This record gives sequence, structure tokens and C-alpha cells, in this order.
Amino acid sequence: MALALASTVAATAAAHASVIPIPISPTGSNSYQILPSSVNGGANVLSNWTNGVYSVSGHPPITTYGYNFALQSATSAVTITPQTGLKMDSATVSNDLGTTSNPAPVLALDADYQQAAVTTSLSGLAAGDIVTLTFDFAGDQQKQGSDSCGGCTGNFDALLDVTLGGASASSGLTALNSTGGDLDAAKGASQDTTTSCATENGHTPCITSQGFSGWETESLTFTVNNTSTNDVLSFLASDPNAVAQDPAFALLDNLSFTVTSPVPEPNSLLLLSTGLLGLSGYMRMRSKSGVAAKA
Repeated sequence: MALALASTVAATAAAHASVIPIPISPTGSNSYQILPSSVNGGANVLSNWTNGVYSVSGHPPITTYGYNFALQSATSAVTITPQTGLKMDSATVSNDLGTTSNPAPVLALDADYQQAAVTTSLSGLAAGDIVTLTFDFAGDQQKQGSDSCGGCTGNFDALLDVTLGGASASSGLTALNSTGGDLDAAKGASQDTTTSCATENGHTPCITSQGFSGWETESLTFTVNNTSTNDVLSFLASDPNAVAQDPAFALLDNLSFTVTSPVPEPNSLLLLSTGLLGLSGYMRMRSKSGVAAKA
């Protein structure tokens, strides 16, 4: 009886205390490409974030890192040895970053060049937990610089693939075509969009050359299944409209999450405790009957 009743215990959601922020905290005052502490004298570390490895084919192959950045300013150049000059804003395009609701620093993930995921870990998760991830997302394009992108022009888009413990979100996603990705900056865009993308892989809509999608707040839901890797949160950018020298970037800001954990429902607990009491009484009666029979 007790086992049968125990199997009827259902799960309901009990939220953890509050919203938990995921900080973007550069170690210095400059914008930079995110690198591990063993590279560049540890000057480009972003606390609690890891940049993925990107392998360049050749003889011998070259191991480098994703073209992903911690931007402290929309208009300040980023130092990228041996190049300089990555900017999201130019003299004619302003306020992509640095607004009241989306202040720098932000994460900027290259969707076209040396693509690799950036990851962080969420602590305290357990199998069965439901994680709700909230963040601001935008699609942008390199506006100015002295690196090999030249004019940095061409219609573009920024897709973002988000996983937790290797699993995709179960809700809150924007449906895409076969080019992949969970979220599409152009589909959620509030400005600078165009449908004239026929010559660029047919992915529509896209963001106008040198444009900016505007910021959108996203909320994704995950269920934790794998207790060994459940805490690794990953973001990977891509651009289905990629053509030569039109570097698109996915921007991330204001990241946070909440966790709900399965707990027994009160009614189920009452049934279980009633069943256990009944079983206990039955066992006592049976014990007394046995004693009486021996007497």
C-alpha cells in the first residue's frame, strides 16, 4: 500500500528565492576579445565566461579562439592583435549600445568569422529543475575598423543558438528555417530590417547593411536532465546571410535566470502519510494477532 501511494506523488514547481543575475564583468576598462588567462598575459579574461576554441586549417593547424568580445563602449576600438578597430557604432550610427536599458559592457559574438560558443556555468542546479533564462538580444554589424573587413557592408542577420547542458530550450524560441539557430535578430527586429535578401541564401527578413535590429528581451525555458553537465550555458552566433566581409554580431546583455524545483504536492503528501499510517496500524494489528495466537 505504501509503495502504491508513494508512486502517486506528483511534482509541482516551487521557485528558488529570486532572479539570479549572470554578470558581464570585464577585468579592465577596455573592450577586448575574450581569451583564457594563459593567453596575452591574462589581460583579456572575462570573469566566469569561457570563449570556445576555433581551429584554423593549415600546415600545421592553428588553434585560436572565437571572435567573441566584451565591449565596454559602443564607439571605442577593440584591440585585436595584430588588428585594431572593431566597433559597433560609427559617426553616423549611434546608440546601438550604451543606452539606459542596455549599458555597456555587453557580449558581442561574431556570427560570420571564427565562430565559437561562449559558455558560463549556472550553479546549484539538479535534475528535474526548470530554468528560465532571460536576456536582451540584438543583431548588429561592425561599423568601422582598420582590419580586413574593409567597408564592413552587406545585408546581414544574427542567429543565436542557446543550450543548457547540451539541451535546447523547450519554449520561448523563434521558429527558423533550416539554417538553424534558436533566436533570429531580424525576425524580432524593431528597426532597420529589409526583405531584399534573395541574393543572400534566401533567408528573410534580414537587417539592412550597417543597420541595427534593436534590442529584444528573450525568455527561454530549459528542463535539467543531465546532472553531470546540466550547469553549462552556451551561446553560439551564426549568420545565414553571410557573404564576404559583412561581419554580423549577436549582442547579449542583462542576463539572469530563475530556477523552479519539483516538490511533492500537499495533497499527495497527505495521501502518502495516510497510507503509511494505515500500513503501520495494519502491522501492529498483525503483530498483536500473532502474539495472541501463540498465547
